[in-house]
Amino acid sequence: YDVRSGEMVGFLNREESQEELATHVLCFYIVGLNSDLSMCIGFFPTHNASASDIYSKLWNAIGLLEKVCGLKVLLFKLLIL
Repeated sequence: YDVRSGEMVGFLNREESQEELATHVLCFYIVGLNSDLSMCIGFFPTHNASASDIYSKLWNAIGLLEKVCGLKVLLFKLLIL
């Protein structure tokens, strides 16, 4: 993200589309309800994310948070900007 121009700058990180520019970013950001925990846990540049892409990445992130980190996910909010 270029702060001065407000535009996304960069390429997708997929083998089949090395020349395609990313226009959006799918970011998973966690915030603690009873703590000061606040951090980005996943950052995926994309041109067009399908519902199935978002679904699989979301449940993978929730699984990692609960199984590996020992956190309990109570809710999630999806913002598309």
